[in-house]
Amino acid sequence: RATLDELREAQRWAEALRHLDQAPAQVASGETVSLKAVLANERRYKESLDEALAKIAQKQWSEALEDLQAIPKNSVYFDEAERHRGEVRNAFVQLELDLAAAALDKNQATKAAGHLGNAEIYAPDRRDVRALRARLAETLAKAEPRRASSNRSGRGRKAGKSSAGGGQLTAGQLLA
Repeated sequence: RATLDELREAQRWAEALRHLDQAPAQVASGETVSLKAVLANERRYKESLDEALAKIAQKQWSEALEDLQAIPKNSVYFDEAERHRGEVRNAFVQLELDLAAAALDKNQATKAAGHLGNAEIYAPDRRDVRALRARLAETLAKAEPRRASSNRSGRGRKAGKSSAGGGQLTAGQLLA
């Protein structure tokens, strides 16, 4: 029968937890609770890694990235998760850029801004991210004069409404 140390070394977390419950005398009494927490956490981190790898295979980049980021530096699985993060991050950024560009092509600036914002979180300095940000700003700038003129023409009916100043859209205008 394997010892607790052997089970931990083999990363057999569920068995190690059962072993700890059945043979608590192998561990100093004050360490049982913290050791149970470590074993349970490592079991969860292993599940996160397995789920991330499955999602990578399915090209579900956002979900894979979330699962990889759930694995902290103190986990035995951190190095393996870190090996996959770059690939997944790049694929996620590219997907978000593609979705943002497609939304801009359909004049869906708000949707494009959301996807672009997701890409900017992970790659704010990438040239294609900056280029798409400029394209979005240009689209929004072209939309502003139309909105401002339609707001002015309907001003008598909509008293108290003012357009955003300085060429910037308000949150309400972006969400409209």
